[in-house]
Amino acid sequence: MVARGLFAALCAACLALASAAPLRNAADCVNSDILKVTGVNVFPTTRQISSSSVQFLQDRTTVSVAQNFEVSYYSTFKVVTNLYTFAKETYVLYQCGTAAPKPADYGLPASTKVLAVPLTAVSVQDTTVLNFMKVLGVLDRVAYVTPYAVEPCMQALAGSSCNRTSDNAVADNIDGKFVGYSVKASDAQAIAFTATADPGPLNRAEYIKYVATFFNREAAANTAFNAIVAAYNSNKQVAANYLAKNSGASPLVAWIYYQPKYDSASYKAPEQVVLYFNAYRRQYVQDAGGRLHDLAALNAQYGNNGTIAVSGSQLVFTDLPNTLPVLRTILKSVDVVIDEAFYDGKDPQSITLDDFRTLYGLTDAAAMTDLKFLSGQRLLRLDGSASPQGTTAWFEEGVARPDIVLHDLVSAFLPGALLAVGDTMPAKLVRNMFAANPGRVVLSTAAQCPAAQATCGAPAAPVCPAVYLDCQGRLATATDSQPCAPSCSAGANTNVPNVKSGGAASRAAAQPALLGALLVAALAVLGWAL
Repeated sequence: MVARGLFAALCAACLALASAAPLRNAADCVNSDILKVTGVNVFPTTRQISSSSVQFLQDRTTVSVAQNFEVSYYSTFKVVTNLYTFAKETYVLYQCGTAAPKPADYGLPASTKVLAVPLTAVSVQDTTVLNFMKVLGVLDRVAYVTPYAVEPCMQALAGSSCNRTSDNAVADNIDGKFVGYSVKASDAQAIAFTATADPGPLNRAEYIKYVATFFNREAAANTAFNAIVAAYNSNKQVAANYLAKNSGASPLVAWIYYQPKYDSASYKAPEQVVLYFNAYRRQYVQDAGGRLHDLAALNAQYGNNGTIAVSGSQLVFTDLPNTLPVLRTILKSVDVVIDEAFYDGKDPQSITLDDFRTLYGLTDAAAMTDLKFLSGQRLLRLDGSASPQGTTAWFEEGVARPDIVLHDLVSAFLPGALLAVGDTMPAKLVRNMFAANPGRVVLSTAAQCPAAQATCGAPAAPVCPAVYLDCQGRLATATDSQPCAPSCSAGANTNVPNVKSGGAASRAAAQPALLGALLVAALAVLGWAL
C-alpha cells in the first residue's frame, strides 16, 4: 500500500510537471524569511526605473516613462500599465517567493494579467524586443523566438536543430510572451510591446525600462539607457559642431518608400510611393545635421488631393506613371535619399543600384547627373546588418540603439564630422549603395553563436532579488558589486543560495526528460511492491 501510494504521488507529480510553468532558478526568488522583516520592500528605489516623473504615494511609487507606459511599485509587486490606445493593458508583476496579489484589491481592471517575476522562459514574437533583452543580459531567458531574428544565438534557437520558433511555443513551457501589438486580453501570458508607437528615437529606446520590469533588471536598464542617451547626444553634438565650424549647409534628405499594389478581400491599396515626414525620422535627420522638405510647402506646390496627397505625416504618390515625374522634380535637389523599399524576391545582398532606379523610374542616363543624390553618390539603405534569410536588424537593433543609428546617419550626411574627432567606426545598420562594394551587407549567422549557447538554450544566470538577508540575518540591498546574497556558512540566515539551471530553452526541453524520469521511478517502485 505504501508503494502504491508513492506511485500515485509520483504520477501526480508527473501530471503537475506536464502542466506546470517552466522550471525556475531558485535564486530568482526571495526567501520567506525576508518577508518577516517589518516594512520590507523587495523593490527598493535603487532598483526601480528612473524617470523625471515620479510620484510618491503612501503605499506605492508611480513612475511615468516615455509617453506610453508607467510603473507603480508596491512592497512585493509592481503594476505596469501600457498606455498605448490600441494595446492598453495592465500587468501585476509580483516577486517570486511572495504571494500573488489580487488585482481587484487594488482597484485594477478585471483584465489585469498577473505574472511572477523575473520571467524565466519567454516566447518572443516581435524582433524589436530582442536587443533590449540582450542589453539587459536576459537573452538566455528566451525559450522560443521569431524566425525573423538576426542575432546569431536567436537564429540558432529558431533553426532546424532547435526548432524553437515562437509559432511552436508551448504554453506550459513559458511564463510570458512578447507579442508586439497583437495582444489579446484573454491570453494570460501575452505581453504588449509598443515601443515603435512612441514618437522620437530616445522615447523608443527608453522602453528598455519597460522590458526590464518583467525581469527585475531596472537598475541595469537605467544604466544602459543613460549610456545610450549620452552616446546619442555626443553624436548629435559632433554634427552640430561640424556644421558650425565649417559654416556648412545642412544636407537635404528624403526618406522614401515604395509600396506595391495590395489587393485582398479585407484591404485594397494602389501601387504607391511615399515620402516620410513622421516624428522619429524627422528627429533622426535633424540630429544628424540634415533637414527634410517642408511637407506643407510640398503639398501646396505639388499636391492635388488625389494622386499626390498628404496622408498624416506622409506625401503619397499614386498613379505612378503620371506622378513619378513630379517625384523626380522633388528629388532633384536632394543631397541624400534613404530608401526603405522591399524588393520582391531579393535579399539585401542582391539589391543593386539598377533595382532602385527601375523601381522609381530613374533608368535614363540623365538621372545620374541631374539628381544630386545620385551624382553625389549618397543613396542609403537600412539593411546594413541582416540574416542569411534577408531579415534586417533595422528594427531588432535600431529601436533599442538609436545612438548607433544616429552615428551611421552622421557618417553618411556629414562624412567629415566624425573623422574630425577621430571616429573611424564603420556604419552598422545603414549602408551606402555607392560604397566600394554596393552589396556590402554584414551577415549575422547562427554559426556565430558561441558553442556553449548554441545548444537550444545557454545556462541562464540568476536574476537575484533586490534585497536579501546577509550572513548576520540583516536586511541588505543588492548592489552592482554584490548583486546576489553572499555565500554563508551552514546554518546562517541567508537568502536562497545561487542555484544555476539550464537556459530557458533547455529548461523547457528538459521537462519531458524529467517527466520520463519520474515515470521510470514510479514504475520501479510499483515493480518492487509487486
